[in-house]
Amino acid sequence: MADVSNMDQSNAKAQKRQGNGTLHVHSKRRKKVQNEEIDEKFDDTEDLTLSSHKKQLVELAEKDPEFYKFLKEQESDLLHFDESDSDVEEDPHHKEADSEGERSEGDEDLRRDSAGRKVIDLDFVTNLQNAILQKGQPEPIVIHRMVAAFTACVARVGADIEPPSYVINDSDVFEGVVRLCFTYLGKYLLTLIDHIKTEADDEEPDPKLKKVGKYKKKQYRCWKKHGNLIKSYLHALLQFLNEIQTPSVTVCTLRAITDLLELYIHFPKLIRNLTKAVIKIWSRRTDECRIAAFLALSKLIRIHKNSFPALIKRCYLEYVMNVRDVKAESWPLIVLMQKSYAELCMTYPEITYQYAFVYIRQTAIHLRNAMIAKRKDLIQTIYNWQFMQCLYLWSQVIAKAHRHISNKKEDTAGIKELDYPLCQITISTMKLFPSLKYFPLRLHCLRILLIIQQNCHTYIPTLSLAVELLSDALLMLKKKPMKGKGTQKNIDMRCTLKV
Repeated sequence: MADVSNMDQSNAKAQKRQGNGTLHVHSKRRKKVQNEEIDEKFDDTEDLTLSSHKKQLVELAEKDPEFYKFLKEQESDLLHFDESDSDVEEDPHHKEADSEGERSEGDEDLRRDSAGRKVIDLDFVTNLQNAILQKGQPEPIVIHRMVAAFTACVARVGADIEPPSYVINDSDVFEGVVRLCFTYLGKYLLTLIDHIKTEADDEEPDPKLKKVGKYKKKQYRCWKKHGNLIKSYLHALLQFLNEIQTPSVTVCTLRAITDLLELYIHFPKLIRNLTKAVIKIWSRRTDECRIAAFLALSKLIRIHKNSFPALIKRCYLEYVMNVRDVKAESWPLIVLMQKSYAELCMTYPEITYQYAFVYIRQTAIHLRNAMIAKRKDLIQTIYNWQFMQCLYLWSQVIAKAHRHISNKKEDTAGIKELDYPLCQITISTMKLFPSLKYFPLRLHCLRILLIIQQNCHTYIPTLSLAVELLSDALLMLKKKPMKGKGTQKNIDMRCTLKV
């Protein structure tokens, strides 16, 4: 009996388990059917949403065509709403993983060095060039590779940066990458971020017609997406400029930077460091480099007025630091600095007047102290190249301002009034220590007065001052020593202050 009862209990449990399993299978099927019905309903609603959205756009174009045109120009993404659009944003980490995957696929053929970095070869450069030339606008992955390759060039010239993912060991590869980036990368970056045109762009298509100081920063549609890439390339360009020493490469780098100044002004720290680097080139390199640097500075202050005061002050300080010693070889470069500085000052003459007044007043204070004390050390603060070249500089600035006034530009009238104090300072400098030893210095003062008189149409008693110099010249001829061991055959008066 016990065995029969046990068998009945086991049969009951088995039937119960079988029933529960059947119920579980039925519940799964029911849920699956419900999910399929929900998906079908969602697809139907999505189709309705798409069709209704298109109908609304058609109605909007008929009722308010101006607003529809505005949307088409400024918010074109709203009009191109189709089945491929989704409200769910793509994961940025997923995007980075995809780009890294594409990058790794394109870099499989590159060998690695001992540190595990990929070594760029000529085939890599050729592939980049083909990818650029075959398409009007290369894919973003190609632009990323170009920026990474240029960063490797920056590391090669000795910049103190983190080890990049690429490395360049061949000079031909280095030259090819630099040439490729300078030729194509700048304009493709501008195309990539997609400039938003405004009414002002349509009114003044020619950049020469834009008023100085009226420039506004351009807005870009894809700035947030590609801003970090832009900043990395601009920073790499600046580091490359600081490290390179070859004049021809420096000029090419400055041209590439000049084309991208509209992007530099979006980064305040970068624009400050760039200004310092370009001014250093303007004051210390060859004439080709100085001209390229001047063009970059001129464009910078036209599109970014806030940088003008700091630029004018720093240019003046660099000028004073680099005219302590004047030679025949450096004289043309100094003249170039004077005329280019005067050109920069005329961009915003109302601001220049404030600084010109302060610096000319500073020279007058030094002169007054030397006239009162009559000490040799104070006289030496006046009778030196720095003081004389400052007088030359401001004479060029004032002469440039007078030429602007003759062209009916009244905003330079303030600088015009500084010709009188500058003349008084120059004449007093001539009479401070009228010794035959400083005869060349007095000739320089007379030349400064003639520059002001010729360009400012102002009467200055230069004839009487010149007669005094002629009498001193006769005395020098009488005291001229015989030719011997301690005499010089030819003296260049341009590069001499005392004899």
